[in-house]
Formats: sequence, structure tokens, C-alpha cells
Amino acid sequence: MKRRNSEINWYRILIVLISVAIIISIGFSIKTIVTLHLEKNILDEENQKLRDERDQLILELENANTAEFIEEQARLQLKLIKPDEILFILPEDKDEED
Repeated sequence: MKRRNSEINWYRILIVLISVAIIISIGFSIKTIVTLHLEKNILDEENQKLRDERDQLILELENANTAEFIEEQARLQLKLIKPDEILFILPEDKDEED
């Protein structure tokens, strides 16, 4: 009788240990799934931001190839003027530099 109780106790201990190991394994799996899901959401948001930025850059590139943009940049950056125009360059205020 004692031997049978002893065997039952070992089976119970073995079942409890296996159950604990399975529960721990499931817990780590759930934690990994949740972490990966959160990371996916963050990456999806970043991906959308990058797509929006790409679309904006495409629009700027299309605009940069127009004659109006090129003329505007030549006037602003290179101080070019059309014939019969007068270019006035005013000195910068010293108050704005401080």
C-alpha cells in the first residue's frame, strides 16, 4: 500500500512539474507574441510616415523640374534678373544679427 501511495505521489509531482513547465512555456510564448505585435504596430506607423515623406519628396521633385521653380531659385539664390530689370540689394540690419 505504501509503495502504491509512493508511486502516486511521484506521478502527482511529475504531473505538477510538467504542468508548471507547460504554463511557463505558454507564458513566455504569449509575452513574445504581445511584444512582436507591439513592435509590428510601431513599425507600421514608421512605415506609413516614411511613405508619406516619400510621397512629399516625389511632389517636390516634380515641382523642381518646372520652369517656374528653376526661375524662382535662380532669382533667389543666384540673384539673376531678367533683361530690363533692376536688382536692389539692401544691407542687412545689424539688429537682426544680434
